[in-house]
Parts: sequence; structure tokens; C-alpha cells
Amino acid sequence: MVTIILFTYNRKDYIRKALDAILNQSYKEFKLYILDNHSTDGTSSIIDSYSDNRIKHIRHQRNIGGIASAKYAFQYLIDDQLVLFTHDDDIMHATMVERQVKIFIKHNDIKMVSTNMNTIDFKDNLIQTHLLPIHQDMILKQFQFIENYLDCKNYVCTPTVMLRWDFIKKNGIMPSSNCGPANDAFMWSEINTYPNGNIYIIEEPLYNYRIHNTQDSSKNRYSMVTDLDLPLLSLIKSRANHLTNRYIHTFPNILIKGVLVDFALGKTDLILARKVLLQCLVRYRGRILISYLIFIHLFIIFPRSFKVLYLLLNIIKKNIHNISNE
Repeated sequence: MVTIILFTYNRKDYIRKALDAILNQSYKEFKLYILDNHSTDGTSSIIDSYSDNRIKHIRHQRNIGGIASAKYAFQYLIDDQLVLFTHDDDIMHATMVERQVKIFIKHNDIKMVSTNMNTIDFKDNLIQTHLLPIHQDMILKQFQFIENYLDCKNYVCTPTVMLRWDFIKKNGIMPSSNCGPANDAFMWSEINTYPNGNIYIIEEPLYNYRIHNTQDSSKNRYSMVTDLDLPLLSLIKSRANHLTNRYIHTFPNILIKGVLVDFALGKTDLILARKVLLQCLVRYRGRILISYLIFIHLFIIFPRSFKVLYLLLNIIKKNIHNISNE
């Protein structure tokens, strides 16, 4: 049997679609715990309108925060073999849970399964198919999640993650408040440091991930990276020491590259981009590659020229790729 944990807070516009998608899964043997972080917008009333006996609605007496709510779930709610943590504003495809369960049954060495995603907007319009640029299912063996992360490749779509609970419980893996909003990435890293902590990625998009301005990942876009730095470095030193030097000289540049690309593509504004980059210069002194230092200074002095240069370089890169494939 599967335990599904749905975290929610003030999602009256989206919660019904998320619940309908879960309750209409082809795999029926699950319990659904809805952890409501003291919503004040009518979300709780919508949840209570459902009569499905698989639903257990737990409404916190106050907003205890996302990480504390996750810890509550880990400590008190899960007693099944498999557990899935998901979001209150997205839409599962009807066979997602069934597909994941079958992989766990087939592969005893797999401790975590996630799937590819599509992205949709606040009106359910499709933005992008196949968010992950993969063409077949893949298995991340020991340390490969971290190695990919250091190459700016994250193949785990968090709201689709299903875990083998006995492995999680045995090894005392828990959400960490030290990591801020990125505690999920820390957990995936921790799981993958174990010799048998293999992660299975389903290539097919089985989840529609909603992009909107009020979602937590939009509000915490860059703190999700910076808060992860020191805890992840400590984990790597203790469990994957051979990656320590690579991490020290790679991590700041992941953040810098993300900010510069976001600005060039219009995903973040000039004030926020400049603020984050200046913080990087202070916080990561001695860890930033010379090439990135040049880009930062170019950006700070000539921000609009930087945007044009970035777009121009991408056009040239695509043309070279097309020529080489002819």
C-alpha cells in the first residue's frame, strides 16, 4: 500500500484539480494525508467537501512552515511500504502512482522513483513538454545525483518523488531545517550517498507542474540554492569526500550561471539579479571561476549589453550545432 502526502496552504484556486487527479489514479490502494498549514482562504472547506474515505485531512492549528509540516509527516503519518510527497497546485497523470509502484516491485535496489514533467500555466495551458531532456528511463547509482547536480543537471522532479519507506526509516533520513527551501535536494543527495540508494527516473512526463507567481519555488528561487551550500558541503565531506574539491569550486558557479541566464531570458529583473550576484562576490570569494568573474563584472557595468551578448552567443551556438548535424 502507498501513503500519499499532500502539503497545502491557501490553494483554493488549484486544490480541487490536484485532489481529483490523485483520487482518480488507476492505482487505488493508497491513503491520502492532506497536511493543511492553517489555510485561511477556503482551502479547508474544499477539502472537507470530499467524502472519499482514503482522505485524512490534518489542519495545523497555526502555520508551522513547510519544513516542520514535512517533519510531522515523517514522524507520525507514514506506515506503508511506499510514500509519495506531492504538491497542491499540480496535476498527476492518471497512471503515475501505478507506474512507480511497478518499478519498486521489479527493482529491489531502487529506493526512490521520480518521473519527468510537463509545465502548465495558471490556466492549465501547456508551457513545455518533457521538462527533463532525457529520452529513456535512467537509474542514478551511488553519487550520480550529486555528480549531475555539479554539472547543473537535476533529473529529480521533487513533486513526483516516491520513496521506499523502510530504507528511509532505517537510515534516519529526515527533512532538514538547515537547508531552507532546498531540503528536498539535500534528502535526494543523502539517499544517493548510500551504496544501495539508487534513484529511478521515468522518462515519460506523468505530472503537470504548474508555473505561477505565488508558488514557493518562485518566491525562494535563489535562496533555495544558497541555503543548500554548507549542509551539502558537509554531507559530501562525510559521505563522498572524493567530490569535495569539485563541489567547492563548482557550487557558486551553478548559482551565478542560473542568475545570469535567468536575467538574459527575462525570468528575473535587473535589481534582484544584481543583488544576488553582488552577494555571490562577497560570500564565495575565492571559489568563483575567472570566467564567471568576468561575466559578473560585464553584467554589473553593462547589463543590457550582456543580455544581447548572451542571446547572440546562443544563436551562434545553435547554428554551429545545426551545421555539424547536416
